[in-house]
Amino acid sequence: MNKTDDVKNHFEKPHHVADHGGEAPGGEAAILDYANTDWEKAFWFLRQRQITEMVVARLRPGSRILEVGCGVGELISGLARRGYACTGLDISTAMIEQARQREAARPSGITWLTGDVVSHDAPPYDAVIANGVICYYAEQRPFLEKIRTLLSPDGVAVISHRNRLFNLVALNAGTVDFLETDLLAHLPAVERERALTRLRESLPGMTSPIERSSNHALMRTAENPLTVSAQYVDCGFRVEEIVATCIHPLPPRLTDIRRGEDVFEVTKRYERSWQGLFLGSQFIVGARRAD
Repeated sequence: MNKTDDVKNHFEKPHHVADHGGEAPGGEAAILDYANTDWEKAFWFLRQRQITEMVVARLRPGSRILEVGCGVGELISGLARRGYACTGLDISTAMIEQARQREAARPSGITWLTGDVVSHDAPPYDAVIANGVICYYAEQRPFLEKIRTLLSPDGVAVISHRNRLFNLVALNAGTVDFLETDLLAHLPAVERERALTRLRESLPGMTSPIERSSNHALMRTAENPLTVSAQYVDCGFRVEEIVATCIHPLPPRLTDIRRGEDVFEVTKRYERSWQGLFLGSQFIVGARRAD
């Protein structure tokens, strides 16, 4: 389980602040250019754009928006320039300082705050965004309940999750773990282990480590997009849509070829289809406060 100080210290490190530099390019050609050289950065930009589209589709300019875990402010800055009243909150002092410096060159009236969302109190917001944040909370119910208290009646929550279903197509140690704990848990232990042993023997490399990101040192949860709606309902939300993101054209183990046009095409094709719920390593929940 992550402690607040562990997460804060992790994101105070200079290389993590540097990783978050750069706003999402505005056009398809620019994102494709990034995708041809850096898939992870392209996924980041595409996810920002998807979240922005989900917010803009639900709220008029002038609405109050809070981004939890705003980093150096790439996403919230784009919304501020569209005319929204924006607040950026992050646990990292270094991230917020960088956000303030970046905005000074192009002022957009954003309020920047340092702190953990669980201790944040403010007048209700029309929307709360949490992009790449909830995975660091082992107990997600208190997190979601807190987000709900920050929303006005019928307010919007847009929250990205790591996708547990992606383990099925990752074809690595995560696949074995998913089968063991999610799909084969009903089997007696001896039969379950026999089946998993056959799987490991049939597909060499199934014991390979899960591909790691720069944040692998921290505990990160992953949720199932087929069942996550019940969790939101229990916390007082009404789920409106679930959008797949970080969609891989092929399981990473099956190809070394990573073409930008493939990343962009599968995102457009599968972000709102069942295929995206397996090929996407993350998904985004769009929900409203239910009163």
